[in-house]
Amino acid sequence: DASALFNPVIQEIAKSKNKSTAQIIIRWHLQNGLVVIPKTVTLERLTENAHVYDFVLSDNEIRQIDKLGETHRRRFVNPPFNPPGDKNIFDD
Repeated sequence: DASALFNPVIQEIAKSKNKSTAQIIIRWHLQNGLVVIPKTVTLERLTENAHVYDFVLSDNEIRQIDKLGETHRRRFVNPPFNPPGDKNIFDD
């Protein structure tokens, strides 16, 4: 589902940073300590997706994106994510 790519909040942040909406979403995940594996079938998008280390999202921009989960029924990813049954298998 690509609906996040067309969200007005994401679009405005992308415009202000001269980045694509996909880059903003990828960067948000990275700044939240998440691993990102974007799907693409084109070399152009693959290259674009890799160019997310030359900018950062401000605390305010992070909060704006975080709030999207409060107003929309969709859950894109909202840390912390801890699935049931997650167990530490290593000795402390």
